[in-house]
Amino acid sequence: MEQKPYTFNPFRKWFAEIEFKKLRFGDYSIAGLEDRVAVERKSLQDLFNSCSPCSARESFVRSCDRLSKLDFAALVIEGSITRIFHGSKVGPGSDQDNSLAGLGKSLKTGPKSGL
Repeated sequence: MEQKPYTFNPFRKWFAEIEFKKLRFGDYSIAGLEDRVAVERKSLQDLFNSCSPCSARESFVRSCDRLSKLDFAALVIEGSITRIFHGSKVGPGSDQDNSLAGLGKSLKTGPKSGL
C-alpha cells in the first residue's frame, strides 16, 4: 500500500465505490481487472530513490518488469519532466543537485519496458 495514497476526493461522484487494499501490481487498478490493469505512482524523490544504484533499484526494475506484462500499465511521476531530464534539487533541503540528470539519461537509454 502507498504511504500517501491519492484520495480521489475530487472524483468521488465518478465512481460507485473506492476501495483501498493491497494490490499485486502497482498502486492503483480497477476492480475485477487487477491482473490486467495497474498504475504505479512515484514522487520525484521516490523515483530517484528507486532508481539509485545505492537503493532499491533491483526491486524497482522487477516491479516495472511485472507491470510491463499487463495489458495496460502506467508509471505516473508526480513532478516536472524537466527536473528529471535536466536535473535540479530533488526536494526541500536536498543536496542532490543534478542527480536527476543522470537518472534522466539512464531512463532515455535503458531497455524499453513496455510501460
